[in-house]
Amino acid sequence: MPYVIGLLLVVIVVGLIGLPLVRREEADEEAPWNSEEDGGLEKEKENVFTALNELEYDYQMRKISEEDYRALKARLTREAVLLLQEEEAGEGEELKDIELAIEKEIERELSAQEASPRDPAETPVHAPRPERASHKARGAGKTSARPCPACGAEPLAAGQKFCHLCGGKLG
Repeated sequence: MPYVIGLLLVVIVVGLIGLPLVRREEADEEAPWNSEEDGGLEKEKENVFTALNELEYDYQMRKISEEDYRALKARLTREAVLLLQEEEAGEGEELKDIELAIEKEIERELSAQEASPRDPAETPVHAPRPERASHKARGAGKTSARPCPACGAEPLAAGQKFCHLCGGKLG
């Protein structure tokens, strides 16, 4: 009986250790960033720039000769330029498609506005801001302070330094 329990424990431990390894391989196969059709250009560009970096490092560490460095750098630089031009051409097509879609939307909105002319009566007119009632209009007695020189409102309290309506300085 103890042998069966020991064997069962070994199988469980091996299964728990091996399961993440099997799942990781399955996840890598299904990962969208590993697909050749979507990331082929990106992967190629990354490889070229990595190679350029490593080449520069190797040259600085004096692992390769200057002639080899210049030849390899020229070849990798040409590849990088071609990849960048290819990428730029693809982006240019996408931008043109987006610009065309925006222009069509603008034209559609403009034609819709031209098709339905607005009646001036329908245009909302913003009413002027209602004047606040002065202290006198609220039924209180007149204060001894002078009215505001900017708007003519009477101050709310004696000793008030600024107008409560316009913010102007009171005499």
